[in-house]
Amino acid sequence: MQLVISSTENSLKLESLLKNDYRASLNYTNQRVLDEHVASRALLQKVLIEFYGINYLPEIITLQSGKPCFKEARFPFFNLSNSGKYLALAIGKSEIGIDIEFERKRHNLEGLIKRVCSKKEQVFLLSLDEITMLHEFTRLWTVKECLVKTTGKGLVDVDMLYIDPVENNCGYYNLPSSNQICSTSLNFPFTDKLAYLSFSCNKKTEGGYEFYCIDADGNLVKTEDISVEKIYENFSLRDLIK
Repeated sequence: MQLVISSTENSLKLESLLKNDYRASLNYTNQRVLDEHVASRALLQKVLIEFYGINYLPEIITLQSGKPCFKEARFPFFNLSNSGKYLALAIGKSEIGIDIEFERKRHNLEGLIKRVCSKKEQVFLLSLDEITMLHEFTRLWTVKECLVKTTGKGLVDVDMLYIDPVENNCGYYNLPSSNQICSTSLNFPFTDKLAYLSFSCNKKTEGGYEFYCIDADGNLVKTEDISVEKIYENFSLRDLIK
């Protein structure tokens, strides 16, 4: 399984890998959104060439939940996320979710936590100092997004979305217990300010994961400087409803 971090700017340098009329075929009126879409597809094409020897971008469909995937099952699973001017891509042999979020100041963080977090999450977060609270809130948000994006079902039965930030356990109603959510923080030189990245992988079938970045010349570069900080073991639905 490969995980790739890139700025939109660096991924746009890969646009020549796509069909000549790819950009023209898109119906976006917002230039930023257009660039983000083209950059994400160019990044995906680069990774397909490098790791799978696939020299064209297979047809991509969008599930009802909004999750994109390749139409043909013979191609690998992938998932994309963007935040600010950065992209994150995960690709592998089993269902995947990934989310990247930049940390930003919140006007009333405690109030937000009480509105959007479970009681267990609230107890954990509100026990922390202000700086650490913001760090861990941002991390938990990426874990939540990652759980939802992995299933490809959207926020269905959201009350079944479960995270224990103390025991590092998590679960969502139809995510297999063989999955786990890995989380880490990112900063320079991978991003220009603090961000958090969470991704799911199947611990039974995946042969580990590797981190890469796209440099200023559009090259895919492996890095050993990103390491997972937390692993959330996943429960199955049966475990959650006991």
